[in-house]
Amino acid sequence: MNPSAEDTLRRAKVQLEQAGHLQPACSQGALEAIQKTWPEEFGYDFPSEYADLVRVVNGGLESDEFQLAYVPDPESQVDQLRRKAHREDLMQLNRRMRDSHGNEMRRKLFFFGSGAEAYYALDLERREVLELDATFIDDAPLASWGSLDQFIIDFI
Repeated sequence: MNPSAEDTLRRAKVQLEQAGHLQPACSQGALEAIQKTWPEEFGYDFPSEYADLVRVVNGGLESDEFQLAYVPDPESQVDQLRRKAHREDLMQLNRRMRDSHGNEMRRKLFFFGSGAEAYYALDLERREVLELDATFIDDAPLASWGSLDQFIIDFI
């Protein structure tokens, strides 16, 4: 992760924590667990860009309708609160998108965020972030960023 993106994440994390919303990093054990199981479940490695992100803040970072998905982390009290609030984790989000749209998607995508009318995904071949219409996932993107780092800087 480039320093500007990491700085942006850290500033967003501090602002949310000052408002009383804890934003922990993912534990090493939870990250290793998802990196181990992800390839068998989805057919590709867990993206290193997202691993870098959750080492700073494990999901959360909600603003308006946007929600950043998180790595399930049973050791975290925040994880338990997210489950009680029925927040979708990365595994759930990607399973749902695969089960709903897998046969029709032309791109290989890692979904990491959602909003009221859009999903956010990393295109695994081009390594760019796409904002996709929630109803028409495989249409042209509504917006795109050259990398996850650029998305963090511009969007979060």
